[in-house]
Amino acid sequence: MSQSSSVDEGREAAFALIREIVEEASRGDHIPSAAALKTALTAKDASFAERSLGFKRFIDFLNAAADAGYVAVTRDPNNHPRIYPVGLSADRVEASIKQPSSVAHGTRKLKREVWRAFVDWKPVDYWRFWDRSLSRALVAPALTSGQAPWEVNPGRFTELVVVTKELQLEWMREFAQARVPAQREAILLSIAPDANPGEFKRTLVRLGLGSDWTLELQARVTRHAEAWALEKGVGFSRLLEPKRRIQDELSETPRSLGTSHVNFDDARLRRAVHAAIDRMEPSELRSLLVPAHLLLER
Repeated sequence: MSQSSSVDEGREAAFALIREIVEEASRGDHIPSAAALKTALTAKDASFAERSLGFKRFIDFLNAAADAGYVAVTRDPNNHPRIYPVGLSADRVEASIKQPSSVAHGTRKLKREVWRAFVDWKPVDYWRFWDRSLSRALVAPALTSGQAPWEVNPGRFTELVVVTKELQLEWMREFAQARVPAQREAILLSIAPDANPGEFKRTLVRLGLGSDWTLELQARVTRHAEAWALEKGVGFSRLLEPKRRIQDELSETPRSLGTSHVNFDDARLRRAVHAAIDRMEPSELRSLLVPAHLLLER
């Protein structure tokens, strides 16, 4: 077999695989980004490399797959490539690609339980998995004996891929490299092996970059979760906070409860808080800040 024939066959196989991944994603009402697709593709085929198939960039590979009729490519409001199945209606595409834009701007974030399951690496001896029946991310102590939930019931439970310390440190270094020299040096020093605990956060505050890093981390974790969802066939929208929050449901309640509004419709607000508490996980309840005298009253 000639080398050109081998490359052509490799392209066809890769095109077919990217079509399969995109079609799985679209069933969950999600139009994936190029970055998430590459992560999902390499997870399914570790040998994939666009250069070995004759493409300089991954987007060149995607455009070639589109030209060959395997997928379609468009751009979202931030000019990022989004890939969707051929034949998907324009209305469906337009509605779906608005979601990543809202995620990037922080209007729709990962659910708190999803964020913790992906990002909070302490304690280490815990299972972190997705329950397809409940559409929830769960964290549970890993038993010394017995199989993990996803091994016992793989049809219902799926293991989550945690954002490790090493990966987050890599993101911190990349964040530093994108700053001006003085800022870059200070940030890199703050995450050096001999740096004091909390030095990274203090340095960002001093440089006025705290909110920049928060947005960067949110975007990276969201892309990480998006790639995981693509690989596992989980609808990405299920990982996000619902569009309607408690304050949206209380249409008459001010969105900003400052001191001038604290007495506005107390009964309605109290009911909303009780409803929210009833839906909380035990770990979320333990993190609530409650005046001690209220807990001690009998």
